[in-house]
Amino acid sequence: MTVKRVFLIRRLLAIGASVLIGVFLVSLLNFALHHLSGPKRSRIISGAKFEIKPYKWKSNRETDFHIVIETFQNPPMLNLDLSKTALIVDELDNPYRPLKWIPKKRTGSRVEGDLIFTAGPHKPKQLTLIIFTSEENQFQWTF
Repeated sequence: MTVKRVFLIRRLLAIGASVLIGVFLVSLLNFALHHLSGPKRSRIISGAKFEIKPYKWKSNRETDFHIVIETFQNPPMLNLDLSKTALIVDELDNPYRPLKWIPKKRTGSRVEGDLIFTAGPHKPKQLTLIIFTSEENQFQWTF
């Protein structure tokens, strides 16, 4: 192989790698702009530990919150139907009712599942998840 041919092959490989990296970065940016997730929030409510993490927000589509409830003191909390006792509110005070609560893993002291909502038409700057039990409890995220 000649030196020119080796140089050409290396140059083509470098250009190909640059294109692949560019495509990856653009797709990552697109994902970040259209999918909303936030840090996990934890709180004790009526003797039960709630861990809640929002996962995604795509305009006018379903969005979900992953929720873990753990308790040894108040087992009835593990049977709470969050689709009937929760609500999210955005920074414009638009309320969103859950579509469904899907428990995925269940033990004697823990339930883990997804609370599904229909996302609104805009990407929110702030979300507040309110769980109505014997008292009102709020979990808030700012994006």
